[in-house]
This record gives sequence, structure tokens and C-alpha cells, in this order.
Amino acid sequence: MKKVVLSLVLLIFSLVVNGQDILKIQNDNISLSEFKNIFYKNNHDSPITKEYLDEYMNLFVNFKLKVKEAEELGLDTVSSFITELSGYKKQLAAPYLKNKTFDENMLIEAYNRMQQDINASHILIAIDEKSTSEEENTARNKALDIREKISSGKISFSDAAKKYSDDKSANYNGGNLGYFTVFMMVYDFETAAYKTAVNNISMPVRTKYGFHLVKVNDKRDAVGEVKVAHIMFKTGEGADQRRLDEAKEKILKAMRLLEDGEDFSDVAERFSEDRSTAVKGGSLPKFGVGKMVAEFEKEAFSLQNIGDISNPFQTGYGWHILTLLEKEPVPEFDEVKSDIKIKIKKDSRGELSQKALYKKLRNSYKVVNKPSVYSEFRRRAALKVSNGEFNILYKNNQTLLSINNQDIPVNSFAEYIMINQIKGSDIDNMYLAFVDE
Repeated sequence: MKKVVLSLVLLIFSLVVNGQDILKIQNDNISLSEFKNIFYKNNHDSPITKEYLDEYMNLFVNFKLKVKEAEELGLDTVSSFITELSGYKKQLAAPYLKNKTFDENMLIEAYNRMQQDINASHILIAIDEKSTSEEENTARNKALDIREKISSGKISFSDAAKKYSDDKSANYNGGNLGYFTVFMMVYDFETAAYKTAVNNISMPVRTKYGFHLVKVNDKRDAVGEVKVAHIMFKTGEGADQRRLDEAKEKILKAMRLLEDGEDFSDVAERFSEDRSTAVKGGSLPKFGVGKMVAEFEKEAFSLQNIGDISNPFQTGYGWHILTLLEKEPVPEFDEVKSDIKIKIKKDSRGELSQKALYKKLRNSYKVVNKPSVYSEFRRRAALKVSNGEFNILYKNNQTLLSINNQDIPVNSFAEYIMINQIKGSDIDNMYLAFVDE
């Protein structure tokens, strides 16, 4: 068999400018229409620049060269090559495996939520993600009972959080989470917060952490992001009165220097005890809501004009003075659209998008299950699947289900289990996932 290495093949391919072929590798012509078809399937909503097109062409050429080399070496049946080829296949299929309408709605919803900041408190009744129905009902009923006690005035939300919440931070904050915005909480919690009116308490909300009661304390127009510089004199937790008084005296002296006209960055560089920022004139990275302690955040966002200087104020870390360097409102939709898409993929919304796709597909394709076949398979396999030890293939390979009259045998599910099982796997959940796949 003739051996072909990539370096040699690279010398053989050429672009055909005057015809409809865009690429030629040895005797194989790749048409412009084939390239465009693959390119636009994989980049249906991405901005196209010359640099991006060049990069994509390089990837496309490398892919074609690898396929050609594998065929020449007889490697196109080797598992490592098949695995790599499967990766390309999944990448090209990805744009089709989406519920585009659902994704677009999620995109718009996320941007709309960016326009508001929410201040909310919560009470958590913690249960495991794999809890039984009985455990879930017990936790939900406990949350409902607490809600009724608060609503009837028997106890305040803050006191109830301290008494009942499994979020231990409630012991010192009464369940108050401060201000937050989109993508800062798990999606179901976020949705409850945005849909609950100010001063109202949501019904119990299930997340992976358990059941939450969400009380909305305030809603305001989003403050966007700010960049500030600070002068700081440290106290730290548990500081005695002498240390507190010394820090306060230092910050008042720094304030007098600023009032006398000295430059903020010079004062910060000379005196601030946050030395990591002092060398930069006290400058901190840009931040948005929920990224700093409440007192610091409140002062930073209250500054209106570039160069405004705050009064001295205290946090748990020490005494501070701030000056405003930059103030940015929430960007326009087109500016943040790509960033929101990335966050949706990483967020629990990505799973919801997948579920929406499966629901859409189930409405498009007729799925017929064979309960008797599944029941028999389940009886023999469930315990082994739970232990992560299933390894059975059947000689009598019956039809387990059909999709649009295409029969899918029980051994296909068996192979799926062997690839995906782990200790603690649930066979019924695996079957649902298998049908979706």
C-alpha cells in the first residue's frame, strides 16, 4: 500500500481559481459548493471575516488531508481515526441539533433580564438531586409550612431563614443574597426571582440544591459596570478598637490630602495599604453587581461622574475612599449577543435547550416503545446497571422500540449502557437518554 505523509500531500493540493473546484488533493476535486455547504452549516450565525475564513479553510484542508492520508495508509478503519472523524461529524451536526426558536427566546429573555438587578433573600431546604419522591414531598411540604408561618406573621422571613435554612450564611445575613443579575444564580432560582413581585415570597422552587423560598426585596434598573480606584487602610476581621481607630484616623488624613487638591493616584500610591493596587494608583478591575461586598458596591455605584470621590466608608476589610474611573451601562443587544450565547451553553439553560430539542423531535418522529421487551430486559439488567457492571448482549435480539418504523434492537441499548454506565446509574433514566440519543 502506498504511503502518503501529510507533508507530501500538502505539495499536491492546489486551489482551482477559474472553475467551480476550490481544492484539489491528488486526483480528488473538492467543489466550491461542497465547501460552502459545510461552511455555512457550521457557521450559520457567526460573523465572517477574512481572518476567520482563512482559519476555517486551514482546518478544512487539514481535515481533507487526514482523510486522504488515512485512506492511502489503510487507516480509515482504525478506531483512533474513526473517533477523530466522529468528532468532525459531531461538530458539523451541532447546528442541526438545536431548537432554534427555543434558543432565540432564551437569548432574548437573558438580555431582558440584564436590564434589571434583583435584591432577594432565600430559605433553603436542602435535598440531594437523586432524592426519592417521598423525600421531595417532605422537603416541599416543609418549605410550604415555613412560607405559611411567614405569611401569617408568626415569624419574619429573616428570622425564619436563621431558624430553618440549610444555607448556613443565613445565620448572619438572614438569607439576604444582596443584588444579583442574570447568570449569577441557577436558572430556576433566577426565574423565580425575576417573576416574583417586590415584597412577595415565591412558592417553593426546586433546584439541584433543594427547595427554596425566594423573597424579593427590591428591583432596580441595572447599574451596569464600573471601574474605580481605592485608597484602603486595613482592619480585617476581629480587629480590636485600637486597630479600628488607627485605620479610621489614616483614612481621614488621606481624605484631607484629597480635599487639599492632591492627586488621587498619588495618595493611593503613597499611603494605601492595599499594595497590589497602590502601585497602579489604587485602580481595581472593572466589576458589575454582586462582585464586591455590599458596602463597597453601594459606594462604587453611587458615584455618578468620572473623577467623583466618595466619603470614607468602612467594610469588613477596612476603611476605603473611592474615585470613579469608568462607568458603563448595559451594552446594546448586538454587542453582547455572542457572549450571552456562550453563557447560555455553560449555564443550566443549555440543558433546557437540549430538552426542548428532544421534545421537538418527539413531536416530529413517531416513537413506539415495546414495554414487554423493556420490562424483561430491565428485570435482568437493572441491578448490574446500578452497580456499573452490566456487560450482557443477547442472542435473541428483539426490537426494543421503533422510531418512524425504524426498528432499534435491544442490543443497541445494551451497548449504550456498557459505554455510559457508572456505579449508581439508573436504568430507566438511561433508557430515556438512549431514546433521546
